[in-house]
Amino acid sequence: MIYIDMDSLYNSTLSYGEFKDPRDGQTYKTIVEKPGWVSVPEFEVFAQNLNYGVQIKLDATEFDDSKVEKYCYDDDPWYCDNGFGGLYSWSEAMGLPKACDSVWTGTTPACPDSIFPGREYEHEWDDLMIQGACPEGWHVMNRTEWMALMSLDVTESGFAITSKVSAGRNRDANGTGFSALYGGMTELPTQYVRIVELGAYQLPLEHEAERHKAVELSNQANITYKGIYYKKDGLSVRCVKDY
Repeated sequence: MIYIDMDSLYNSTLSYGEFKDPRDGQTYKTIVEKPGWVSVPEFEVFAQNLNYGVQIKLDATEFDDSKVEKYCYDDDPWYCDNGFGGLYSWSEAMGLPKACDSVWTGTTPACPDSIFPGREYEHEWDDLMIQGACPEGWHVMNRTEWMALMSLDVTESGFAITSKVSAGRNRDANGTGFSALYGGMTELPTQYVRIVELGAYQLPLEHEAERHKAVELSNQANITYKGIYYKKDGLSVRCVKDY
């Protein structure tokens, strides 16, 4: 097996902080991004993908709602432990029962709690701070934070937030220090797909009973905040410090 060289994961010219997750002792690099938006003038965010939880295999059929469960690309823990982090279903990312991957939250006894009661318009989801799988005091990065981050990318390509591990020698790569990766995803029930091509990140934004919206970064110099995915598919997660 030949693994990806991770030496250029971070921007060596920037200063990173550090956060130790008290749940398992893992240490994450963090970066303070300063978009200067009125609603989000600055925020501290993990500069690597979340890697908390118990690894399960892609063909798993039994799940434990008392634990956070993650996939590792190709069922290989190397990817989880070397920067790519875990791949999480929507319910796992949001800290909800597995049943919530198949229904609107708050609509059945198996998924009794809505992450956003009284929703009416999609933009109302943009500022939600849902802890989910993140440590206490942190939340799953929301769409407003992603859009604010992308305002720092003058090329509007996504490269300025993408690690050189994925963006290669592009001169704009990882100028923000955010160090996003094209870490691929799961397409349940059968396969891992699109590593080195696609970075898909969970958002606290339900779209339909079985689908949600996510952020997509691709090696085609493209970013969207409105990618639609099945909730059961495994995507990456970034955590932002509460403010």
